[in-house]
Amino acid sequence: MNHRLGTREEVEVAFRTILKHFGPTTMLRFGNDFPKDQSNIFGKADILTRAHLIAKNLVQFFGLPTGSIVVRFSDQVSAGRVELTNEDFYEVELHTKYKTDPQDIPAVLAHELTHVLLWRSGLWLDNTHLNEVLTDTACILFGAGWLSLAAHRTEITSSQNLETTTTKTLGYLSPNEIIWILVRRDALLSKEGWPTNTSKWDDHITKARIELSGWSSIPPFVPSILIPSKASWLSKFFPKKEQKFKEIPERIYFHDPKDESKIIVQCPICCQKLRMQIEKQGKLRCGICRMNWEVDSRLK
Repeated sequence: MNHRLGTREEVEVAFRTILKHFGPTTMLRFGNDFPKDQSNIFGKADILTRAHLIAKNLVQFFGLPTGSIVVRFSDQVSAGRVELTNEDFYEVELHTKYKTDPQDIPAVLAHELTHVLLWRSGLWLDNTHLNEVLTDTACILFGAGWLSLAAHRTEITSSQNLETTTTKTLGYLSPNEIIWILVRRDALLSKEGWPTNTSKWDDHITKARIELSGWSSIPPFVPSILIPSKASWLSKFFPKKEQKFKEIPERIYFHDPKDESKIIVQCPICCQKLRMQIEKQGKLRCGICRMNWEVDSRLK
């Protein structure tokens, strides 16, 4: 199950592709997060029974038609596999390793059923790697991102006074890329989603929010009430000694080589290149993520 992870550029392209394909109205349907109480793989029932129930919950959560669901284990190369049909029938195969290590079954099921959702909506890429990056990105945007993030963890086991550290990973995105998508999803949906201090990823998410607020305040962008300022995030969550973040440039635009009267700027959310007039003050709308930005490109 070894494969290379998606690059930031590949994730950005997948992010824009999904937003462009589904549009803002459809994306709002996926504004909620998959409930944690519907993803418990541990319980009195056997693993397959629990997996079947979680798959049923995910089908309902993603708005897929109700139908027969079959979940079974099989020896295969990948973590999971799903049959792609237009019928209301869902057949998911899980790698046999999950019989004894079932913790990541919810994340695998979410990924496989996202394949079904994209397939039925007409969004599919021929390149296998890029299609998997697209599916992982969509799974996060559609509300199951915390399942993906939880699958990346470090486990320590003890045996005969010896400790063994094992790093668990799943999918085609690193934790940094998952968090990059999560914070932008929150911005798109105007969700506060503040860290709860119950997850080891809270600090990482907060730092990603700070960086986003920094990028969205660089000229020609004017600091927006939609995204809290970098300063407010820093003061709220981190003492001064911990305020060490990637250096953000003074500006993120360049002159349009085809039109000297315009500049090209990158949307802080989806990274789409946007063109705007020099000496403009007002709003700039991204045609992909539909975010409106206060801008000021007047020469100071």
